Amino acid sequence: MDKDEPRKSFGIKVQNLPVRSSDSSLKDGLYHEFKKYGTVNVVQLHGASTERYGLVFFRQQEDQEKAINASKGKLFFGMQIEVTAWEGPETESKNEFRPFDERIEEFHRKATRFLFIGNLEKTTTELDIRNVFQRFGEIVDIDVKMVDGVPQYAFLQYSDITSVCKAIKKMDGEYLGNNRLKVYSLE
Repeated sequence: MDKDEPRKSFGIKVQNLPVRSSDSSLKDGLYHEFKKYGTVNVVQLHGASTERYGLVFFRQQEDQEKAINASKGKLFFGMQIEVTAWEGPETESKNEFRPFDERIEEFHRKATRFLFIGNLEKTTTELDIRNVFQRFGEIVDIDVKMVDGVPQYAFLQYSDITSVCKAIKKMDGEYLGNNRLKVYSLE
């Protein structure tokens, strides 16, 4: 892809947002609501009052489609939101939230030595996680969180921030077993 060529955006438009919520709480809420469907590149808010809407841009088209399908009849901050595909470009906005994503680097102010690893398969063990993630650096600790004896997600601590950066770049959205992992840095 040419540097000057705009990046392909896979966005959704979220309408019927609560009027009384602040922009920052809406942006943060939209990010956390929709990151479960895939990697979110940016969240923007446009308009005001009852005309305010959010744009959420994903890294992959399949994540956009999952978010749209899962959002039918969904309540967000007590309001039934309306979610549609966004056909327009990912515009620059002074009112946007960019999560800690592919621009991750060890000198970023939000860089840490801790990873969240989500969307684990039912049979995933600590050893499975160690075998996959040890190639990125020295692992200090792995804590697999279980619900009714089934692994749900894990926290992993590396000895250095560079290892976290490498792991996120290589493993976010990659498969471990049949499930695509969600991997990001904990702030």
